[in-house]
Amino acid sequence: MKKTYYLLTLTALISLSGCNVINSTSSPTGSSSIDDTSSNTSSNSTSSNDGQDVIDNVEIGKNVALINSQEYLDFWSPTSTLSFDIKFSTKSYEYLQKYSSIDYLKYQDYYFPADLTIKVNETSYTFNDVGFRRKGNTSRYDDFSNGRIHYKLSFGETFDEEFYKANCPEIYHDWTNDTSGKEQREDRTFCDMEKLDLKWNRNYDQTRLRQTYTNYIFREKGLIAQQTSLTNVNLYNGDTKQFSEIYEVLESIDKILMKRFFNKESAKGDLYKLSWGADFVLDTVLTKKNGEYVVKSNQVGISDAENNYEPVYDIKTNKKTTTHSDLINFITKINQKGSNFDNELSNIVDIDYLARFLTYSWAVGDPDDIRCNYNNTYIYFEPTTHKMYLIPYDHDRSLGVTKDGCGLMPSKRFTTTKCTGYGGDSYQRNPLFWRSCIISVAPNNDGDLSTSYPVCQNSLDAIKPYITSLKQDKLFTVDGFNEYINQFAYKNEDANYSDSNNESFANYASNLQSKLSEEDNYLFK
Repeated sequence: MKKTYYLLTLTALISLSGCNVINSTSSPTGSSSIDDTSSNTSSNSTSSNDGQDVIDNVEIGKNVALINSQEYLDFWSPTSTLSFDIKFSTKSYEYLQKYSSIDYLKYQDYYFPADLTIKVNETSYTFNDVGFRRKGNTSRYDDFSNGRIHYKLSFGETFDEEFYKANCPEIYHDWTNDTSGKEQREDRTFCDMEKLDLKWNRNYDQTRLRQTYTNYIFREKGLIAQQTSLTNVNLYNGDTKQFSEIYEVLESIDKILMKRFFNKESAKGDLYKLSWGADFVLDTVLTKKNGEYVVKSNQVGISDAENNYEPVYDIKTNKKTTTHSDLINFITKINQKGSNFDNELSNIVDIDYLARFLTYSWAVGDPDDIRCNYNNTYIYFEPTTHKMYLIPYDHDRSLGVTKDGCGLMPSKRFTTTKCTGYGGDSYQRNPLFWRSCIISVAPNNDGDLSTSYPVCQNSLDAIKPYITSLKQDKLFTVDGFNEYINQFAYKNEDANYSDSNNESFANYASNLQSKLSEEDNYLFK
């Protein structure tokens, strides 16, 4: 059981007694029962997804493996005021800067210790030696000036690997005579969260809250999505304050998050993080060995920066036991050619969940996702039905964020054959989208896969009511956005604000309605 916190304050000791028991709710309101002896035991709970708790025979949000404590709900509540005080020793800060730089790519996933105090309203939680490292893809190599970078923090780091002993002796920890202490440190969590992400406002979103609102939309629509909020971050190098700035804090997508949405048995599946090139094309992902399909090692595996190994499909759970059988089955089936595929699609995905994911991930207008750029998504295989669930991730270019040269999205109709993003307007090559939502209008063009992969009618039928509802959905209006962000203590401008970097939310919402009207000639023809 994960229940050791290394707390230094009495208030934290009192309030963290229930922080290991988690309850699946899409919006952090109300209280939950606390049973400090049973963090992995199911308990009756309900989701706030308004009738969208049940996905096929998987009861997402009911009898979940982890029950949200009140502390967890308070932490993610938009009305809470959060702060993170991060205090590195001078040596640890020096190592962080050195070994996470572009000159030391092989060491980029090592953490470096800092003392952390999290304040939620008037309650403080203090931890010694929390692990911090840089995070991100291109953003990982931003200028380190004053420490203003994206961070991933991990509560369970032990700092006893050979790397620390050889390169960072001042922070190396020898647990030889304290095995129980090491076990406690490895199991240390904050409200059952093993890790958190901290991101500065790199896209200069003047509201600071577009990604947070995007994840809120996903959760309200019954999708598996991380919690997100804003916090003030004070970062110290020894006794010197490096900066005080508003950061976004994000829940990690990991095995713990799966336990918030699934019951105990359903939360044991394979979870993959998808990076650039995740197009589900059979010959790219799989190869045959002794007449059977197996994964290609350059595509599927466990990320290992130290050995320069970054697979496209990075397995995050069951690392020692998975055979990747569910992924192989999905890739094999989704690439089957022919028109009689409606029933087969229903066997490998949850049709209603997929319809919601397709609708709302398109509607929020992020060009850097699995449909437009073949990345920034997780996939989860529920182990009893073996169906695949898409999980949105890293939508910091949604709802009108146009920084870095991509135009206002969505720039194409929902049923388009094109994949419009930072890669331009090339034809979609992912067979999942041809099977589920693409209505071809140019059958003679190169790249049109409609003959090989005709769209499934049951998918279109599931999508239509969600697309229709977008025209009247308050969540995609200026009033809805302002109502949400006005709850936050650290909000900045409202939905009508725009600048040289980004469009306003108001312009985005108007653009969305314009693109929706085009579907009258396609999806509803």
